Amino acid sequence: MLRFLPNLSDRQAAKAVRCRIDYKSALTLELDDPGFHHSVLTDFRDRLCEDDRADQLPSLSLELMREADMVSERGRQRTDSIQVLAARDLTRLELVLEAIRAAGRSNSTGT
Repeated sequence: MLRFLPNLSDRQAAKAVRCRIDYKSALTLELDDPGFHHSVLTDFRDRLCEDDRADQLPSLSLELMREADMVSERGRQRTDSIQVLAARDLTRLELVLEAIRAAGRSNSTGT
C-alpha cells in the first residue's frame, strides 16, 4: 500500500523506507533500520501470486481484526464516518458536497 497509494516505483519505495520516518513508523521499523533492496518487492509480489495467496489476504486480515476486537460479528460498520471519508482522496467538488451534506445534517438536527 505504501508503494501504490503514492504511485512510487520499487526503487522509490525502497528509498522511502530508508529515508522517511513515516514509512519506518508504518512498518514498525527502528529509525536506524537500513531498509531493503528494491528487488525484495518484486520477490514478495511473486510469492504472493503463488497458490492464490493474494485472494486469502482479505480473509486473513478480517480474522486478525476480529481477534484484536476491531470488528464484531454481524456488527454495523459505518461507511460515512469521518475516518473513512478522511482516508479517501477527495476531489474539491466532493469536499464541497460533503461540507454541504454535513451542514444540512447539522441544521436538521438543531445543532
